[in-house]
Amino acid sequence: MTLFLLDMYYNLKTVLTLLAQRQLAGNTAWSESQQNTLQAIADQCRHQGGIGVVLARTAIGVFIYNDEAMCPGQGLRPERSELATRQLARLAPNPASDICHVTFEKPMSGTLFVRDLQGQILRTLQLREEATLDLDTYNLVNGLYLISIKDVQGRQFVSKLAVIH
Repeated sequence: MTLFLLDMYYNLKTVLTLLAQRQLAGNTAWSESQQNTLQAIADQCRHQGGIGVVLARTAIGVFIYNDEAMCPGQGLRPERSELATRQLARLAPNPASDICHVTFEKPMSGTLFVRDLQGQILRTLQLREEATLDLDTYNLVNGLYLISIKDVQGRQFVSKLAVIH
């Protein structure tokens, strides 16, 4: 196994272990040691540190990281970066508490999906010439979600949405 894969495995294992320990102990707050460990993992480039980095960021509730600047060359390929800058929709506020306003580049018809980080679809909304949409986030637990929109032409928009109550 390469060092890269070992780091990803270690990060995921460490975060899951800390989450389990906290749950089993019935604690609602992280100890200083746990907080420091989670912060050290969260400060890594997610492209190199894997899903454990994303989970650590979720666990400590800090989502403002620029992974493209933290590890240049590891993120989106140039052709994908260009597509990513052409957004079909904008999410605000992000992080959201009760409502996230989705504003479309132009009236949108298609389907909006709310997924958890494992890819499970939590909500599906049909869009019919929508210019804006108020997405209710009140019943979503704190964490990261993927918002994906597929329009009738087959174009897709995917963005992360953080929910913090």
